[in-house]
Parts: sequence; C-alpha cells; structure tokens
Amino acid sequence: MKLIPTLLLTLAALTLHAEEEAPAPVRPEPKPPLMLPDPVPLAPLDPLDELPGQDELDRLIDPKDPHMAALEEIILEKAGMSATWPDVEYAEVRGYLYFPGQGDLLGEGAEDSIIKGLKLHPATTNPEGAKLSAEQATRLLDAIRPAKWPRQGTGCYLPHHGFVFYDQAGKIVAHVSPCLLCKNGRAEPGNKNLSTWDFAALSKLVTELGLPVFKDIDEAEAYYEKEVKVKAKPAGK
Repeated sequence: MKLIPTLLLTLAALTLHAEEEAPAPVRPEPKPPLMLPDPVPLAPLDPLDELPGQDELDRLIDPKDPHMAALEEIILEKAGMSATWPDVEYAEVRGYLYFPGQGDLLGEGAEDSIIKGLKLHPATTNPEGAKLSAEQATRLLDAIRPAKWPRQGTGCYLPHHGFVFYDQAGKIVAHVSPCLLCKNGRAEPGNKNLSTWDFAALSKLVTELGLPVFKDIDEAEAYYEKEVKVKAKPAGK
C-alpha cells in the first residue's frame, strides 16, 4: 500500500519538472492599428464662382443646420460689397451715359456694364465723361457700400449710367453700372450684382453731373432717338 503514494509523489514531481522545462507559449505580436490616409482637403468654396439664387439657397440650405446657416452667411458676405471696395488706388472717377439696349437678365449681362472689353461701352454718348469732385466720389461710394447681397431681386437690368474709376496713368481700375430703372447694379472688381444700393442718392448724383435720369424705358428710348441717334446721323442723310 505504501507503493501507491510513492508513485503518486513521483508522478507529481515529474509533472512539475516537465512544466518547469516546457517553453513558454509563443504569443503572436499585436498587429499595429490600421492607419487611414489623411483625407484630401477639399478646395474652399468660393461663392463668387457660381452665385446661387434664392431658390437654390432655399433648396440647399437648411436654416436649422448651423453649418448650412454659416455657409449662407459666407455666401452673402462674399457676394456683398465691403466698406472698403474697390480696394484699389484710383485718381479720379467719371460718370457716363450709354445705351446698351435691352440686354440680358441680371447676372448674365456683363456686356451691359459701362466697361466692355476693358474699354468704354461702344454705346457711350459722352466718352469724355463727367468728372466727379472728391466730394461727389465720396457720396458715390457711400451710396453703394457697404452693401449686402440680396437673396432676391427684380431680375431686370437695363442700365444707362456708369461710373468708372481711373488710376494716375488713366487705366481703368474699377467701374459701377447702376440700373436706375430696375434698381439693380453691377460693379467690378468682385463681380458684384446688387440691388441694395442707395439708388435715390445715385439718381441725384447723375443729375448733378448733367446726365438725364429716365422714369421708364420708353423715356430712355425716346431720348436716344431724339438726342443721340439723330445727332449721330451724318449731315445730308
């Protein structure tokens, strides 16, 4: 009977010895975490590249979404006219009268601005221009800046008056083409399309320069037929 306990002790000792000599289990090296490449940054949105209209803004922007509301504010700020426009040095400003015709809808009628192809519009009747005094130039800027970009306008754009800014060398550096009939306007630099200017102040300024202000398109066309077209006709014809 003493043999069994002895055998059990011997087996236990051998088992313990085997466990001590057995190599530790090899554990797999932990895999490094999956590293995703940094996202490619998107080009910043320039609202002036393609300015959305009211319907598109209403469709794209949820007023309850703060991010979308912030985007709308960026669009409105960038499309508006800052308090420092035109942000270029100029030496003088001159006012002009011109008759570009019916033209296109606002936003598509760049050819109806007073400047066409870096030159005065060919339909300008007073190419020498009426020079603004320093005080008048200040009132012109006060009438158009700062100005917010409206979410809606009349869509009409039939300008007959323009203001051009020149530098010391006589180079055109900025221009404004208000439509006093439709209460819309365009300005460069910045590709501004605005209907929030002080058009009453602009009308007063135009009158001071000795240029006519028309109450409607019929009056403008009658003036053109009588004062411009007839005088431009060669004698004897």
